Formats: sequence, structure tokens, C-alpha cells
Amino acid sequence: MTGPDITICTVEATGPQHEQRQRTRRVFSAWVTSAPSKVITLFVQVIAIPIVYRSLGPGQFAAYAAVTAVVSILTFFNLGMGGALVTPLARAAAHGDRRREASLLSSTLFPIIALAATGLAIALPLLSVLSLQTLFGLGATGTPGSALRAAAVLACVGTVIAIPLSVVESVRQAYQETHVNNLLGALSNALLLVGLLLASRLEPTLPAFVAVTAFAPVLVRILNATLLFHRRPYLLSS
Repeated sequence: MTGPDITICTVEATGPQHEQRQRTRRVFSAWVTSAPSKVITLFVQVIAIPIVYRSLGPGQFAAYAAVTAVVSILTFFNLGMGGALVTPLARAAAHGDRRREASLLSSTLFPIIALAATGLAIALPLLSVLSLQTLFGLGATGTPGSALRAAAVLACVGTVIAIPLSVVESVRQAYQETHVNNLLGALSNALLLVGLLLASRLEPTLPAFVAVTAFAPVLVRILNATLLFHRRPYLLSS
């Protein structure tokens, strides 16, 4: 009697009803965590711009806006591959096919890393030789050339590093772990705000503010990837 009872309990614990409850909990968690994430994002957006503007002044703030806007073009090298990963990865996870999960991740991640490296190899030489006014227009007129070029390099490196790491957020979505993305997104914005406040007190320069803006989200994305692969080490087996 004991053996069959244990078998029945195990089947019930891992059966369709259990999976349905798990999905429901994840949807609820995603909904609950989205609210504080959005509030913190809005708060950071409202506070961050005055902090940078007051510290740098109108001339260098224009350079800050120009650098962050121009370098964001590099996110093109993602090519939407992360989003395309969600559906097939979710299907493989639903069937418990871990080998397929690892294969899908590697087939997406490695091309993105190659594209990001290519983008960096193209962008860095251009930032070294092209005229700053050609790159940033009027934003380059009120800032020392060395500071602007250093800020551009920092923004470029941070943006490119973030491209392959963004795949982790798509993986979380496939596993119905949007709540993790929401929580870490809130942490990223909080870290960004703290970094900008510290820069305004300790090093109120254009490169410092650009470095905080570029690398604070990268640190949280690295944390996200670390947590993901710690829980699912088989994703790295392919």
C-alpha cells in the first residue's frame, strides 16, 4: 500500500494541476512585481536628469544626451534574436528537453556575442578617428574633446556588453520568470540612481556620469545571468 500511495502523491505533485498552479503563481508574481518596477523606473527618470543637468551644466549635459543617444544605436546588433528565442525555448522547457534548451540558448547567444564583438570592433576605431562634431553635432561644442571621447568609449563598451546579456531576460520570459526581470529591473534603476548621486558628489564629470549610466544596468544583468545559470547549469552544457 505504501508504494502505490507514494507513486500517486508524486504524480499529483508533478501533474498538470501542479503545473497550472505554478503558471498561475508566476503570472501573479509578474503582475505584482511590475508595479514597483515601473514606479522606481519613473522615479529614476524624474530624478536622474536634474542630477546630471545640475552637475554638468547645459553644455556638457547636451554632450551626455548626445553620447547616450548615439551609442544606443549599437543595440541594433541584437537583431531581435533574443525575442525570437522565447517561444521555442518555452516549448522545449514544457517538454522537459534540457538538451534542446541548452542548444537553443547557445545557438542564439553565440551569434549575438559575435555580432556584438563585431560592432565593438567597428565602433571603437571610429570613435578614435572621427571628428567629435561629426559624431555628436552641437553636443560636442561645449565639452573638452578628451572627456567627450572617453565618455563615448565608455558608453560604447557598456552598451555592447549589455547586448548578449539581454538574452537572459528573454530566457527568463520563456521560463515564465518575468517577476525576476521586474525585480532586477527595479534593482538596476535603484543602482543607477545611487550611482548618479555618488557621481554628482564625488566625480561630477561627463565620463563619470556616462560610466554610471552604461555600466549600472550591466552589473545587474550579470547578476541575472549568474542566478539563471546557477539554478540551471545544464544550459551551459551544450
